[in-house]
Amino acid sequence: MRAEEHSAIKQIKKCAVVGAGLMGSGIARLLSSYNIPVILKEKDQALLEKGLTLTTLEGGSPYENAKDPPPQNLAVSPFITGTTDYVDLKDADLVIEAVPEDIRIKEGVFGEISKVVSGQTIIASNTSSFSISRLSEHVRHPAKFLGMHFFYPADKRELVEVVHGKATGAAVANEAVSFLRRIGKIPIIVKDGPGFLVNRIVIFYLNEAVNCLADGMQIEELDRMMVNFGMPVGPFSLMDLVGIELSYTIGKNVAEGLNSPRLKISPVVINLYDGYRSSKNICWYIDQGEKRVPNQGLYELLEIKRQKTTAPREHYLNRIVYTIINEASRCLEEGLVSEPELVDLGLTLGMGFPYGGPLSYADSVGLSKIVDSLDSFKQMHGERFTCSGLLRDMAEANKNFYTREQTNTKP
Repeated sequence: MRAEEHSAIKQIKKCAVVGAGLMGSGIARLLSSYNIPVILKEKDQALLEKGLTLTTLEGGSPYENAKDPPPQNLAVSPFITGTTDYVDLKDADLVIEAVPEDIRIKEGVFGEISKVVSGQTIIASNTSSFSISRLSEHVRHPAKFLGMHFFYPADKRELVEVVHGKATGAAVANEAVSFLRRIGKIPIIVKDGPGFLVNRIVIFYLNEAVNCLADGMQIEELDRMMVNFGMPVGPFSLMDLVGIELSYTIGKNVAEGLNSPRLKISPVVINLYDGYRSSKNICWYIDQGEKRVPNQGLYELLEIKRQKTTAPREHYLNRIVYTIINEASRCLEEGLVSEPELVDLGLTLGMGFPYGGPLSYADSVGLSKIVDSLDSFKQMHGERFTCSGLLRDMAEANKNFYTREQTNTKP
């Protein structure tokens, strides 16, 4: 470790987290486990008490989302102090915002934080999808503002995306990276953009899975197919885990930010969200006895035809996997991250993509084969399968993302 990095780490001695929900309480729990004093801020005492209780639970605990209260004998860490007053954040070296994914709420929070902290305080947003450059307009010192995107549960998941806004100082980003390494995380620096790296690609993945559902595949078939491919959970199980509302919100933000014919949110997803707003119990899987089974009622509610598909399973698998590869290569082409290794690291840790990551997997399949398939899918299904310029150029030049001979072998 260089001397300047060590110095930067020492500067962050006290932290604050604004928002004591599942993510904010998990971040506070993580920081306290490294003996870092942290102020946990909520808007009222009831939410604060709930958040302090959550800090006593490990991420993913069965009590975290349960209606029944957790055991009462769990003590809040002595390194965590709760508050409902922004003024208590005034001495923090780092303030992490972890409030709901609502742009107006976040903008208001940053205005309040900026009123009480010093010009030396780093302010970080845990937003999943909003522009860091836009949010930086609501702080007094934009050079000290950046994205620090943790993944749920924050105390368990290793990856954190460190997102540069237009005004973010290089030294601030380096300081954030050093601090995250101190608390056991694997940070990757990502340029600002809709959904950053991981969530942008996750939205393309989920949207294409829903398109495959609309074309005749079944919920459980698609989940099983992707788990058999190597993903930790299938796309519909993932949406239930993340939550219908948050999945829709991130997808909408990414689609609006990209403003591209390559990403049009499926009408099925829009209908699902409309149904969710009228009945909060809507999800892809429901409890049936001791089992979770596909919600068969959604086919009628979402106006999905139950026709039996005649296409082979490989057709649908390739549509989904090659969508991920295509968007991953486009993120590299746009400079969201600097190296193929960072794309693969982010998507291995962030979404559980197997085989060393999508770009490594693409090399093993053969880039020419993937480009040909994307061109064929585009003829059948439209603009969302437009091949990235980088992927096509590399295939035509017989190159790989990694330095080895192109073999065009099947996986």
